[in-house]
Amino acid sequence: MLVNTVLFSFYSVVLVHFVLMMKTFTLLLFFSLFLNVFFPFQENKAHAQTCLGPAQQQQAISSGKAKRFGVVARLVSNRLNSNVIGGQLCHRGNRLVYILTIVKTNGQAGRVIVDARSGR
Repeated sequence: MLVNTVLFSFYSVVLVHFVLMMKTFTLLLFFSLFLNVFFPFQENKAHAQTCLGPAQQQQAISSGKAKRFGVVARLVSNRLNSNVIGGQLCHRGNRLVYILTIVKTNGQAGRVIVDARSGR
């Protein structure tokens, strides 16, 4: 009888500890996503970029200077095992790049910059 009580107490403590760890992990995950959405990573001013409007994007795509967003998003998703949740087509220096916001399958969010012509 004493052994059952001790085992029950032990498993209760383990279960409570596990639940608290999962709550902490969930809170950290939501907090990190909140920070990435509302306080995005600030680019270095040496790499300043200007992003294109819809008409400029269409012109860059039709002239072959950039691939379509869907094509680049699929390439990045497959290569990084992630989901692309948004992006912008921008000038960076003398080239066009996509600045993509991704969420990996493990929950980490981040930004990726890829060449708009090659998708790499």
